[in-house]
Amino acid sequence: MKKLFGLMAMLLFAMTFVSCGDDEPETKIKGIYSVLPGNKTNYSTTTDHYFKFDVLSDNGRYLEVHNEQYSGGKSFTMRINLSNCSRYVINSSYSFEGKNLEITPDYYYGGSWVPNDNDGIVTNVVIKFDTSKKTYELSYEHGGVATSASGELYIGK
Repeated sequence: MKKLFGLMAMLLFAMTFVSCGDDEPETKIKGIYSVLPGNKTNYSTTTDHYFKFDVLSDNGRYLEVHNEQYSGGKSFTMRINLSNCSRYVINSSYSFEGKNLEITPDYYYGGSWVPNDNDGIVTNVVIKFDTSKKTYELSYEHGGVATSASGELYIGK
């Protein structure tokens, strides 16, 4: 009986250390971005063209297009609302499709987002990204100009 009690005590002691390992809270994702040229991650000061995928939030799902170029060389920042796009989620892979939608984009003016369809609506939106593989593919048309891009993701935590 003493041997059985001793064995149980050792098992309880061993199980105590095993059960404490995974109590760390999961780190919240603060942003998902396309990787900048040269693998830079300072998105607040860049003038490079990049995308922000704000699609995991329940407050709204958006694709932000930063430093896009007008035909005249002037750059702008645009936000495409993905709320009405079809959404598919498989493990860490996300897909948004808005092929039959006409979306009025928001532009960033004076510190806030403002709806603007003067420069054309956004159509044929297709976005696919995988947070575990850290890759993305996207395409859309804006003002009659087709844009497509693919590459690596930077996931800010």
